[in-house]
Amino acid sequence: MLTVTGWDEAVAWFPTLGGYVERQFLRSLQMSTPISRAEAKNVVKKIAAREVFEVFIADDRYASGMCHSLESIGGKVFLRRGN
Repeated sequence: MLTVTGWDEAVAWFPTLGGYVERQFLRSLQMSTPISRAEAKNVVKKIAAREVFEVFIADDRYASGMCHSLESIGGKVFLRRGN
């Protein structure tokens, strides 16, 4: 489970996710979760709006990269692996 519990712009080293990183995050999200493309786009919209969210990660190969992307824009990220 990947959870963003809040946002802190003061610790961000990038102001936004950016086009390329956003597309990569969307791709990683689709490959890591059982959600549809439309649902994945909604998660990306939540990121852009700096909303708190939680998403189930079925395949955590890309989880570290997704966490890094979120942390780079100020996300307070919690990743729970396993059961």
